Amino acid sequence: YDTQTDPWEITNLAGDPDLQDERKRLSAALDTWISEVNDLGSVPEDVMVRRMYPDGVQPQTAVPLFIPICEDSPGVDPSPEGGTFKGPCAVQIHCATQGASIAYTLDEGDGARWLLYTGPLKLENGTTSVRARAIRIGYKESRESVATFAVQ
Repeated sequence: YDTQTDPWEITNLAGDPDLQDERKRLSAALDTWISEVNDLGSVPEDVMVRRMYPDGVQPQTAVPLFIPICEDSPGVDPSPEGGTFKGPCAVQIHCATQGASIAYTLDEGDGARWLLYTGPLKLENGTTSVRARAIRIGYKESRESVATFAVQ
């Protein structure tokens, strides 16, 4: 299509004999790109599903883990249920499923506002409950994990 003179793409120019060299050039560029990015567009969906779900079972995203970073804990060991820590304190959230996105909230209840986890959470003095769950495209969502941190 010539979108300058035909913005609604009414006239398909692919069959125009005067444009066959350009069509071949663009087709070759597309084939190169498909190869470079390992595009799976030519793989039938049922084959892709079998590859993603061995034995027909959809995998589940791993439950997120909480890893405190403070004087009492150098940010190495998970603390699945939280605990009491000397401040200042931050909490990392980790998911063992590679490529998963993690959501967290400090709110309670069904109406909680969930946020995308992008880095350690700074905890204030006092008690804070952190809820997290994770999801990877093609996987089932993880179970929710909850931990309560008391920072002194």
